[in-house]
Amino acid sequence: MKCSGQSLRWVLLAAATGEAGRQGVRLILRYSLRLLR
Repeated sequence: MKCSGQSLRWVLLAAATGEAGRQGVRLILRYSLRLLR
């Protein structure tokens, strides 16, 4: 079953991007706002 392998990867990615994701989203929003303006 490939589902189990992919699910584990997604969980690891979610955990890793959980903390950095918040900061990353803020940076992306700032850049996007500058580009839109």
